[in-house]
Amino acid sequence: MNGLNVILLSKEESTLASIASVLMAQRRFQVSCFSSAGDVWAYLQSNKLDVAVVSDVLQDCTGLQFIKNLVVKNPFVNCALTSPLSTDEFYEATEGYGVFMQLPVNPSAQVAYEMIERLDKIFELVD
Repeated sequence: MNGLNVILLSKEESTLASIASVLMAQRRFQVSCFSSAGDVWAYLQSNKLDVAVVSDVLQDCTGLQFIKNLVVKNPFVNCALTSPLSTDEFYEATEGYGVFMQLPVNPSAQVAYEMIERLDKIFELVD
């Protein structure tokens, strides 16, 4: 898994700070941080995207609504979403939208490493 473009999208930068630190410390990730869906849409006009890590609350929509719109435009992007929902509720809400992982509302560095392990497995299958 080399050279993956990752966006981190959250209303509050601190929400995904631990994930950002872990990803940025590894050279195989190109990480871009955003606070609104509108900024991401502008970014995607000239950049490719492999992974989106999205908070449940954004400046201009919910994280799930952003993902729903994203997968229509890019069905092969891998998405992780922070959510306070139970596992079953989360599965029901996100089924069919390419969400590979539910993250806690304030994910830790350990969660970031677990996310990287899942991404490694996903990209081993498609390479």
